[in-house]
Amino acid sequence: MKKKYMLGSIIMISLLMISCSSKMDILQVGIISPSTNHLSLLIALDEGLINDNEIKIHRFSSGWEANEALINGKIDLAIMPFTYAWQAVSERRKVKIISFLERESDGIIAHRNITAINDLDGKKLGVLRASTLDIFFQMLLDDYNILPEVIYFRTPTEMATALQNGYVDALSFYVPPLFHFDDNFHILLWYSELYPEHPCCDILVYEDSLVNKKEQIERFLEGVKIGCQILESDSDQGIKTIMSNFGLARDVAEKTLKQQKFKLGLEPSGKEFQEKVARKMLELGYLRATVSSQEVYYDFFEVE
Repeated sequence: MKKKYMLGSIIMISLLMISCSSKMDILQVGIISPSTNHLSLLIALDEGLINDNEIKIHRFSSGWEANEALINGKIDLAIMPFTYAWQAVSERRKVKIISFLERESDGIIAHRNITAINDLDGKKLGVLRASTLDIFFQMLLDDYNILPEVIYFRTPTEMATALQNGYVDALSFYVPPLFHFDDNFHILLWYSELYPEHPCCDILVYEDSLVNKKEQIERFLEGVKIGCQILESDSDQGIKTIMSNFGLARDVAEKTLKQQKFKLGLEPSGKEFQEKVARKMLELGYLRATVSSQEVYYDFFEVE
């Protein structure tokens, strides 16, 4: 009886060890939902380019929530705005950017009676505080002699309501919500007109995972890379993926995909742009300390 008990205990311990080992091998991935910034990942999953058994997707309702999970090591990597990485590094958190991903997805939408950037002088413009769209607009103001009243909001839903109700005259916003307004509003400017192919959302990694899950991260990146290539070569597949995953009408899905670009890499122009954004963040008090690019970026495929 004692031998049977011991044998049963050994089996249970072995199964527990296998279960724990399996969980440790799974790549924990954070995405912001319902943002379309992870569209290439969805394509990769749909096409079987990434093994479902190798990753676990965690959906967050905001970048702040995803960032909290990442800096505390609860997830291994996340697709989200790059500003979070610079903030995290300025606070000496263990986060790196291993690739740019989604680009050119943001702009300014305004009432029809505002026809030029200079018309924003004295007007109310809504932003999410410390977001990429906040910083992009502040950078734009450096090049224009205007003084709008910046109104800060907590959520994109509050921003959209404020514009429709006339509480603000314009928004620094992103796709696809930019396309949900009626004919009383128009897109005044795409930030890509000022900063072509600028990265918006990157792939951020918890530093320990670069060692503990190197192979899983490599396979993840390869899958997303092919997903980006599919989006570039087959727009119809991308449109259908947007429609099925985000519940958007075809015309909105088409506009959304047309305005977004997906490409991996850490090209010098992207780094230069993000460094410029970081300097503005420091000026505005959004960074606790000066941060160098060497502290932020980790070129996964070039580091041996």
